[in-house]
Amino acid sequence: MTKRREFIQYAGLASMALASPALSFASRAERRPFEQVPQRFAERPMRLEGDWPSTLKGKLYRNSPAMLERAGFQHSHLFDGDGMVQQYTIANGQVSHRAEMVATEKYLREQAAGRFLYPGLGSTPPQPKAARNNDSANSANISVRKIGKRLFALWEAGSAYEIDPDSLATVGRVDWGEALTHLPFSAHPTIDADGQWWNIGSWIYGGQALVFIYQLDQAGALKRFKRLALQQAGYMHAFCVSQNYLVLVNTAHLYQHKNEGNFFDKFQFDQQGHSQIVLIDKNTLTIERTIEIPANFVFHFGNAYELGNELFFTMAEYRDAQIMSRGLSIKETSVFGPNPVSYPSELCQYRIELNSGRWHKSGSGLSMEFPNFRQTQPFSPQALVGCGQRLNHGGQQRLEQLLQINPHTGTSDAYTFAENVSLDEPLYIQDSRGEEFIIHSFLDRQQNESGLALFKGADIGAGPIAKAWAGGVLPQGFHGCWVSA
Repeated sequence: MTKRREFIQYAGLASMALASPALSFASRAERRPFEQVPQRFAERPMRLEGDWPSTLKGKLYRNSPAMLERAGFQHSHLFDGDGMVQQYTIANGQVSHRAEMVATEKYLREQAAGRFLYPGLGSTPPQPKAARNNDSANSANISVRKIGKRLFALWEAGSAYEIDPDSLATVGRVDWGEALTHLPFSAHPTIDADGQWWNIGSWIYGGQALVFIYQLDQAGALKRFKRLALQQAGYMHAFCVSQNYLVLVNTAHLYQHKNEGNFFDKFQFDQQGHSQIVLIDKNTLTIERTIEIPANFVFHFGNAYELGNELFFTMAEYRDAQIMSRGLSIKETSVFGPNPVSYPSELCQYRIELNSGRWHKSGSGLSMEFPNFRQTQPFSPQALVGCGQRLNHGGQQRLEQLLQINPHTGTSDAYTFAENVSLDEPLYIQDSRGEEFIIHSFLDRQQNESGLALFKGADIGAGPIAKAWAGGVLPQGFHGCWVSA
């Protein structure tokens, strides 16, 4: 019971989908927009610019931490905000927007109380209540995924919440099985080539280091579940999938259950230690190999694929974990404060020799986060799209860029935005004719207005072919998904 209580106490704090140094929220500290976030945005048309193709029809869903302040108390870290799912509907050359808060148990209890009740990642409200389980503090604020006909708002340390894909009303918490209630289900379920889904959950409490493996069918029903023991209690946020493996990176940011303080205080980065690449066989759900690499920190991955006897995968790699505890706090150490501090990552490709376990790493020269790939061709060398800037900039302030790179060939393209524009995660999408586009939301701080930008997938350097403007500032968030009509 001691291990279970410790997990309940701290797992509710582990919602960490991280942005890159120059990504979102670049001026939020001075604007304090979380003070007056409404509980919903009624559907309304957006102001259009450029050419929105009539053949592009579907919905872009995004999840955002949208409430950080109640009753005079403000949480000190972005990821403590309650989740809000936003829906951009694109049809017949028009774009509209709406949004609703995710009605989690935490949100409803705190709405009724008129104040925050549970500890956050880096701060604790006055007179906090003890969590009954990790879902008591589940803010469902990191990502949103459509699996089969079901839409899920996802956190990291607790259950998924199902959302009505049309009205955005919260259907309720999802239990994948009676024995799996309240277990961690990460914000990054990943689709396989056959339309089935994989996900992980990280358990690092009470001196144990476990990973939970979930396999879901195409409709989102649980097919298999497995608990696997790991060699160290490192932070893991996401993973990637190749033809035969789940690829995890068990980072050197280690959970120390004896440390005092909030959730972030429980971790310590072991610079002299190792991170571990963990290869899990998809057929047997067993760990085939654990490979030590120098200490690093990672949140997000590109795709993975096998060519002959080699496995390739890409990740946005940090040298340490300062971005997690310091870079995304609402403090002077923040990457989005009035005087932004840089915590650069580098998009790196790893190549693993499957017979020997030998590994090789190649850098891209790009500080690129939120890497995404074409889901239509997952197990192949291909371009990734993401946000960030080029490294080695000589200390000069860099403008945010939409970046595209094929790590296998090194070919790349970029579009540089104007000053005071912050980008959200970009996605590859297709219209009804199969033509490829890239879409992302953004905040223009000069105009004090949020919007959507649409690019031709084959030529992002030419700039956006269309934009849609919200008429005001919307919550910026982390991850989303595109659902074709």
